Amino acid sequence: MSWLEGQVFLYVQGPGGTGKSQLALILTALIGRENVVTTTLKDLNNNTFECSNLRGKKLILISDTERYGGDISILNQIVGRYSVRGMVKFIQGAYEVRIQGTVMIVGNAPLEVSDTSNALAIRMRLFHAENISNKREDLISYFPGGRVERTSGK
Repeated sequence: MSWLEGQVFLYVQGPGGTGKSQLALILTALIGRENVVTTTLKDLNNNTFECSNLRGKKLILISDTERYGGDISILNQIVGRYSVRGMVKFIQGAYEVRIQGTVMIVGNAPLEVSDTSNALAIRMRLFHAENISNKREDLISYFPGGRVERTSGK
């Protein structure tokens, strides 16, 4: 079983300039923008409608983690491949959102969450991005209509 099939997630952690965002852009280009959703831990737990955006997505990118210190029960459900509750604006009632995507979290600092069960730590696969590049350049550019172009190395 690969890490993509298990109840695990990738956490890419490191200071700015280490290529974390570039890695997310490359994965998005490989998987396709229509198959990727970007969110935050705060939105997953506080925005009633956010879980609806996860439906059918292959990659769930979570950013801004160092600023969040709240509940992670929704993240545990997502990583555990449990269905979550989705809601649509102006429609009464909730529906079941079956999670199909893999979670990748990007942050500058270690996760600071209240998880007394240690479940998240067990499921986390940590990648330390440590090498800061002196030369910053975008590797990929997105254009209207979904066209993707390599912008460096031409």
